[in-house]
Amino acid sequence: MKVSSVTRGPLLQEWADSAVPPMIRAKGARFLQDSAPASRNWTPQAQPFDVAHRCTAERARAFIEGHFREPVRMVDLCRATGSGVRTLQRCFKECFGVTVTDYLRAMRLDAAYRDLITAHPC
Repeated sequence: MKVSSVTRGPLLQEWADSAVPPMIRAKGARFLQDSAPASRNWTPQAQPFDVAHRCTAERARAFIEGHFREPVRMVDLCRATGSGVRTLQRCFKECFGVTVTDYLRAMRLDAAYRDLITAHPC
């Protein structure tokens, strides 16, 4: 047993290993062995943008375009798309390059501009 020069007791790793029952230690070692990458040069690969996420963003955009003159809350968008808030935000940003709030604001400003132009022709 190795002794720590600071605490004059067993090293922390040895103490932790002795505190873990052998059965759990064996299962943990097997789990680590199974989850190890096949090669040392393994790097995570980017996953392609899922078609379902694009559909979620498209449904949200359609809902916004149909209801932008009304109060639109994230709860309404989540209910319309059938997804959670964070998933909806991420999908919308990845698909259209803007946030849901920015898109809704742009839709409303564009509609206001068109209304003003048609109301007062110069």
